Amino acid sequence: MGLMRAPRIWAVGLLAVVAVGALGLGVFRGPAAAVRSTREPPVLAGARPARARCRLNQAEPEVSPDALVDVRFVSGSTGWALGSARILMTSDGGRHWTVEAVSRTASWSSMDVISASHGWVVGDNGLQVTTDGGRHWLALPQTCPAIRALDFINPRDGFAIASGQAGPQGAVSGTRGAVLLATDDAGRSWRRLPTPKRPQSVCFHNSQSGWLGAGGNIYATTDGGRHWTLSFTGPTPIRPGYTATIALQCTASGGGWAQDVGPGGEASQEPHIGLHSYGSTWTAIFAEQYFPHPGIRVERQSPGSDPGAFSAINASSAVFLDVCPACEPGASAPFAIARAGGARLTRTGNVTGITGPLAASFTSTSQGWVIGVLEHYHPTGVNAFTYLIVHTGDGGRSWHSQYRMPTTRG
Repeated sequence: MGLMRAPRIWAVGLLAVVAVGALGLGVFRGPAAAVRSTREPPVLAGARPARARCRLNQAEPEVSPDALVDVRFVSGSTGWALGSARILMTSDGGRHWTVEAVSRTASWSSMDVISASHGWVVGDNGLQVTTDGGRHWLALPQTCPAIRALDFINPRDGFAIASGQAGPQGAVSGTRGAVLLATDDAGRSWRRLPTPKRPQSVCFHNSQSGWLGAGGNIYATTDGGRHWTLSFTGPTPIRPGYTATIALQCTASGGGWAQDVGPGGEASQEPHIGLHSYGSTWTAIFAEQYFPHPGIRVERQSPGSDPGAFSAINASSAVFLDVCPACEPGASAPFAIARAGGARLTRTGNVTGITGPLAASFTSTSQGWVIGVLEHYHPTGVNAFTYLIVHTGDGGRSWHSQYRMPTTRG
């Protein structure tokens, strides 16, 4: 489940990643290798990417080694940020960031953090875990198909979606053949759980109760994932199989927040719906209004025209950050704070210093961190990108850059 849930990513490549057998109803097992952190960030070599050994894997799109992809804070001071080739850590609220590790081959794409000590990260080269705040990392066996999204509820018990590609806001896209996995030994072995078709995202409140996004719908379980009950039906697809992607975040008290994203898009607009639950039924709290959403009635406009990121704070509060590609610079990353389970949606302005949010982690309605990209425009088109970490301490009225990656030329 994690603290201060936010969509997903990080880790450290290790000495080796162990291949595992084909996925079935059995258990994945294999040896693990340890790597010790040093005072200088270790350059971590990875094994041959798992997708080269598993026909069930879909190739991940190529990502710049200077990309930042996720951020997770477990308190107002301690947090982690994940790049495609590095892991960052802070213990003073982001005033200083330390590069914990770098990798030339990992292509990290998803992470989960449950405390200042325990975290997991997954990428093309497999799964890694830390139990001491990143000083040491352990390479764990990768599954076939590869794990793309993680959700741990304590240091031993967790769940994962395997197959597809790392998708929007911690969900998995391209989910043909995707499966739900569970572990009770911190990720050293996994077992398959039954699900509805096309699982996309998962989050659990405890070992028994959780939510599953699958085929554009949301399902609930109260028996650890052995059985699932339909809890929310997404918009009626315009044609069979053309369904939305569900991104989920659980809260400790049994509530949840979600976004129903896509499919498709045009005219600088992408369908998306914000959702909330206190633990039983789901309520749509806003929707992008350019497109119809058959079967869903909600008149409140989304913060922007395209989905960006969201961060569940607790059962009653969350932050939603959107994108407005057609807006002028400085107004292209609008966001809103949802309170009272989404009954109140306060548009607080724009995240300044970026043109698009990629991930967010808020510890309260006042304090939060956002991974964003700044597009550098040229008369002939965008030709460069810069990835940043920005912070607000006043609910979004002001933003300050805390970490900046080198500019990537396009």
